[in-house]
Amino acid sequence: MKSRTSFFNLTLYKKDITRFAPLWVIYTIGMLLIMLSLSNVTGQSDDYAVTVRASIGLLSMMNLVYALIIAQLLFGELFNTRLCNALHAMPVRREARFSSHLLAGISFSFVPNLLVCRLMLLPMGHWAFTSFLWLLGVTLHFLFFFGVAIFAMFCTGNRFAAVLVYLIINFGAMAALWFADVIFVPLMRGVILDWEAFAYFSPVVCLVGFGKYYDIRGVENDLIFYWEEGWLYLSICAVVGVALMAVSLLLYRRRALECAGDFMAVKAMKPVFLALYTLCIGVFFALFGSIFGDEIYVLFLIVGMVIGFFTGKMLLERTARVFRLKSFLQLGIFVVVMWLALMAVQFDVFGIERYVPDPDAVKRAEVTTYYYGGNRITVTDPEELKILQQAHKLAIEEEGCKHEAKRQTYYLTYYMKDGRTVKREYTLCEQEAAAEKMKVLYGSPKAILGIDGEWEDYIKAVTSIYVEGFVLQNYLNAEDWESFLNCVYEDCENGLMSGKGKPSKYTVTVWRGGKTVSISIRENATSFEWLEAYEEKLLEQYIQTAFEITLGGWKIDQERYEDLLTTIYEDCKEYNIFWNGEYENGNTRYEIRIRTSWHTPVTVIYVPEYADNTVEWIKNYILEKYPLEDDAA
Repeated sequence: MKSRTSFFNLTLYKKDITRFAPLWVIYTIGMLLIMLSLSNVTGQSDDYAVTVRASIGLLSMMNLVYALIIAQLLFGELFNTRLCNALHAMPVRREARFSSHLLAGISFSFVPNLLVCRLMLLPMGHWAFTSFLWLLGVTLHFLFFFGVAIFAMFCTGNRFAAVLVYLIINFGAMAALWFADVIFVPLMRGVILDWEAFAYFSPVVCLVGFGKYYDIRGVENDLIFYWEEGWLYLSICAVVGVALMAVSLLLYRRRALECAGDFMAVKAMKPVFLALYTLCIGVFFALFGSIFGDEIYVLFLIVGMVIGFFTGKMLLERTARVFRLKSFLQLGIFVVVMWLALMAVQFDVFGIERYVPDPDAVKRAEVTTYYYGGNRITVTDPEELKILQQAHKLAIEEEGCKHEAKRQTYYLTYYMKDGRTVKREYTLCEQEAAAEKMKVLYGSPKAILGIDGEWEDYIKAVTSIYVEGFVLQNYLNAEDWESFLNCVYEDCENGLMSGKGKPSKYTVTVWRGGKTVSISIRENATSFEWLEAYEEKLLEQYIQTAFEITLGGWKIDQERYEDLLTTIYEDCKEYNIFWNGEYENGNTRYEIRIRTSWHTPVTVIYVPEYADNTVEWIKNYILEKYPLEDDAA
């Protein structure tokens, strides 16, 4: 009778479960302590559900380590020659061995997490269904990391190499970013690499940093459940993990038992590993060499590549006898290719340094600096994008500012319509043409005021205007908002808000719902004159409404109110600290109380010793009113 082909061995599966029981028991206890303890910290079921949501991405770090350990234990037989030969001599097909170990490894994760999910149902309350979303998330995480770990096992011949390949796959994209940032970016003036683009190819970074799977938000005194976009990326990662499991099975079916103990089990992977290893060691040396100066790091790069190449050869060939003519020829080719790449980047053969995005292809652009009062503006208007394009081209042509005190750094970020992000950084002198173009952008009404629509709609959306530097009151009256904002708009168009002129004592904050913008008013601006006239008008109104002013219990004559309040006002404008200020212990000379109405609180002004004009006025008034009490004054 023909024997039946088996793709699963129950005995092997049970043996894995019992043999490695301490591992999954420790994992189960750890997950229980982590997830159930969070319920005691948050208290409310709503808060606990949100906290569990946040834990899905963070637990990918645990799965990163846990999956590697499981793969090392289950498939460790491949790294010992005698054990590998003995086990594979048994009448169990390779497919059965593979599937049995694979299902055991998945059980090590799914079964403990299912138990934790079941115990989380009670503290979740009416959000209990989110615990199953948590289970789905951590399971998909594990499938990806376990698939990568298994693939690393079958590509290599020893445990150290497997760990190294596993780390390269998971962090290879960020390592490539680090390599390009250390080696190539210093040769390209202004170029900044977008690390988020690299992060998408480094699942650990992406899952931890960007993984959002659901949310619970308050809407009209109610909590609503929302799906987030993280499931798509997580599902793709899980599919990649399953695909790597299938590839691992194909490698296993063709794997020679004699490769147990070798550094790499797949011959085609050896040059790939050698190239990556050589580059990493070279970059490490270059990074160390950059400490001693930007000019010497290339020398350190070459030395590091030589060391990396020959040590990598030793690892692959398991011998120190690698200094042969063939090896030197391979290294020479490698160094020449690297040198050609450096020359291509330095002379901008690919046009990366000279690239300026076309305004028609830009969705929006952000310009960030630390000048002109605000540090970031968003550019979406086609005409302003053309100005930014001109400034960018001028910045490329200029050699950079060599005057320490007169330079400014600008960070440009283009968000393209095709989804790409282009980042640049330039340090410019104030007198350079590129900097002048930047000032045009920063001085526009849109940049200064944060206009995101029609001007009339902007004014209607204003809810409050606060003025720092006012003495009598800090908020503008609503009926005066439009007049003031029109003055600011006119100043922006005339270039009076972008660094020309001395900054005044006035800083204005405009609220529009949840949006705010801070404006520094300059002394040569029309809005500065408007604010001064406005405050003088407030002072006149205040003088007219004051009907009782006392000084230490003495009433001031009403015909002297205007003179006294004007003097106090001028001192407050100079010092800007004691009108309606708190009592200054040891520094207060006089206390003045002002009433403007029986229905409003008394205004108390503590006059400090340094308020020269007010102190002198009070002294003269006391001497005039009570000449016999000169000593008391």
